[in-house]
Parts: sequence; structure tokens; C-alpha cells
Amino acid sequence: MKEKIKKIFPLSILLVLLLEYIKDYYAFIKYTGVFEFISSGQKKILGNIIADYHVIEKGLTMPQTRLGFGKTKTIKLIDHCMYYTKRFDVTDNQFLQAIAVINEYKDFHEINNYDLDKELLDKIRLLQSNLKGDIISSEQIKTSSEEYFSDINAGFDKFSKSRRSVRNYSNVEVSRKQINNAIEIAITSPSSCNRQASRVYVFEDRDLVNEILKIQGGNRGFGHLATKLIIVTFEMGFSHGVYERNMAYVDGGIFAMNLLNGLHFNRVAACPLNCYFSSSKAKKIKKITGIKKSEKLVVMISCGNVPEKFDIAKSYRYPVEEFITYR
Repeated sequence: MKEKIKKIFPLSILLVLLLEYIKDYYAFIKYTGVFEFISSGQKKILGNIIADYHVIEKGLTMPQTRLGFGKTKTIKLIDHCMYYTKRFDVTDNQFLQAIAVINEYKDFHEINNYDLDKELLDKIRLLQSNLKGDIISSEQIKTSSEEYFSDINAGFDKFSKSRRSVRNYSNVEVSRKQINNAIEIAITSPSSCNRQASRVYVFEDRDLVNEILKIQGGNRGFGHLATKLIIVTFEMGFSHGVYERNMAYVDGGIFAMNLLNGLHFNRVAACPLNCYFSSSKAKKIKKITGIKKSEKLVVMISCGNVPEKFDIAKSYRYPVEEFITYR
């Protein structure tokens, strides 16, 4: 029996695999913000700030924004911003956008005659007092069905910039033809050695969609409006070798982005939902959906037709210079 195991799992491969995972683990612990008590670097704090303010942006663009929403998240955002102001240069545009979103959050509740919690208001005032100059409020994007899809036949630069995540859907069903046409576009995606290991599951049954989204957990306020839910997976049987351990997310991510573009081209509003799951949560998803154990969950995509008028998050983007390094 031992000899058979050695043939199937040569010791050299097991050792290399173990070492690579240890290195991955070390880099993850050292450089990410997974442990807040060591998240003192500028990028780590800024990553928390961006993620937190975007949650507030999403809340402001919900089909029916609940007054008083996001108190805990907003307090956490303010605390991170206070920490940031004491240690780093406050001219970063993402930091300034966070402050603008906090102000928009405050303005939104004032306009709707809703009294925010005193603790929260005191924190907002304290943050404002620590910043110099006038602080403007952000404005989420108000659009219409006609305007949102106005560039789907434009050049690729305009087309690509016009696609944004939509969390507001009408009750008009998305057709299978629209989904199939989008997938036809997605299958042109490049993949490692042309192995084409990405797979697509489309869920239409309302009860099943609700069950899946309940487990996913990041769609409150809009997930119940989606008329279709897509899950992109990656068949792990197509990968081989120690150094292809991340292939699912590279090939699957490229495929998913092409699918999002395909949906937009076919006038389907969509919002990618993360599959950052524990193994037990992933197991639950696979059990209720029939997704194979050998497939890695890459991303979920909620889909729907847009209403006549709706809001989308501003989602500030850094200028191109922030992304490029020439050597």
C-alpha cells in the first residue's frame, strides 16, 4: 500500500507542494490586512478604507435604501480614517473619496429627516475637525436604462468603461438567449494551454436562487430581485503540476470578466458576487446546486433587466499612472 501511495504521490512533489503552500501562507499573513492588529502599513489600512466605503456606496444605491443602514460599518470606516490621518499623507484620492462618501451618508440622512446615532455623528464631526479644507460630499450615479446601455455598440474603450455593477433589477425575466449569447462571447477567453476548464451554471428557480444567495451572504438588499444567478466554476482536473495551484482563479477570472462583458453587450445588468468561502460553505453550495466536488467556485453573478431609472455606485478609479510601472 505504501509503495502505491509513493507512486501516486512522489515524496519530492509533496515536499515542493508543502513548501509552496507555506510560502503562500507566509506572504498572505505578512502582506495582507487579514489580521488587523498587524495591518499598520499604508496599503493595508487603505485597503480596509476602500472596502468599507464601498459598502456604504452600495447601501446608498440600493433599490430601497434603509434609513440608518450601515452604522457599524460607518463607525469602523471612520476609525480607520482617523488612524490614517495620524500616520499618512491624506492626499490619496481613495482616502478623499472615503471622506466624501461619509459626508454623502450624513447628507442622505439629513435630507430624509433621519437622526443618526449620536455616537456616529460625534465620530463624523471629530473626523472632519482633523481634516483641513472644505470637504465635499460624493454623489452616486443616477442613470436610466437607455443611458446605461447607450455605448454597447461603441468602440471597445467606451463599451468597457460603460459596464458597471448593477444592484437594481426589474421584474422582467432575463431570457436564456441573452445568457447563451453572453456565454458564447465568454468562451473566446484565453486559457492555459487552451484547456478551457471554466464551467457555467445558470440558476432560474427562485427558491434555489434564494437559498444560494443566503449562503453567499453579500447580496442583502438586492439579491432577491435577480431573475437569474450564474456561478462560474473551474474544473480542477484540467490543472496539473504544483505551480498551477492558482490556475482556477487566473483562467476563471479571465473567463468571468469576458462573461460580464458579454452580459453587458446583451443588455443584461449584472453584479459579480464573491465566492470567498470557507470549505464548509463551499460544500453547502455544491450540495444544493449539484456542482461537482472537482470544481472550484470562482464567482457568482446576479443578473436582471434594469428598471427605467436606477442608481449605481460611483466606485472611484485611480488614474492610469497608479497602475503602471515601467522598468
